[in-house]
Amino acid sequence: MIKIGEQLQNLCLNAQVEIIIAAPFIKASILKKLLDSIKSGLPIKCVTRWFPEEVLAGVTDLEVWLIIESYPNSSLWLRNDLHAKYYRADQQCLIGSANLTANALGWSHHS
Repeated sequence: MIKIGEQLQNLCLNAQVEIIIAAPFIKASILKKLLDSIKSGLPIKCVTRWFPEEVLAGVTDLEVWLIIESYPNSSLWLRNDLHAKYYRADQQCLIGSANLTANALGWSHHS
């Protein structure tokens, strides 16, 4: 069985037109790992939420903004009501319960 993290990496790697990432919790190192493999100049839309208590608890990173900003044709959107975990590359998508964290994607010892 392929872990969700590997499926998501493959989705990003094969993108040709655009990538949309939506998750309430996004860790900067995980986002960077996914985006490092994409085609140069590919538009990226990232949707997340930043509640102060969640940022302070370390479940999401403000550095996500710096990563998104470093990719041309990219944008970051904040939605306070976001609960969806939706990842799309072109016409393929993954929908489930995995945030962009090492634990959720099966990339840690405590996944």
